This record gives sequence, C-alpha cells and structure tokens, in this order.
Amino acid sequence: MSSVVVCDVCGKELTKPSFKLRVLKSEKDQEPRDMKTVGNLDMHEACLKLFKDWLNESKRKELAK
Repeated sequence: MSSVVVCDVCGKELTKPSFKLRVLKSEKDQEPRDMKTVGNLDMHEACLKLFKDWLNESKRKELAK
C-alpha cells in the first residue's frame, strides 16, 4: 500500500517539487543546534506563499499591540 503526502495548507495531494517546513522549539538561552523538531509542514509553492503572508501579518499585528 502506498502513502500519499498532502499539503498541510490546502489538503490537496503533493507532487514534487514541494516544500517541507520544519517547526523547531527552543528553550531560553539554548544553542540553535540544540533545538528540537516539533513538527513538519508539507506545502505547495503557492500555499507556502500564503503561509508566509499569514505569518508576516500575524507578526505585524502582534507588534502593533
């Protein structure tokens, strides 16, 4: 049985080329090499752009508070 990789943003099947984003967690005063991977996101190129736009907008809103 084969497995299918789907986009974490839109839910459609991924074909190569695609992007994999690693989500890392770090503790205060921790070296970057000691960060732990807490998740992976697989995305299409267009979905990656949407995700980055959403992330930048969220940062702007947080800094405006």
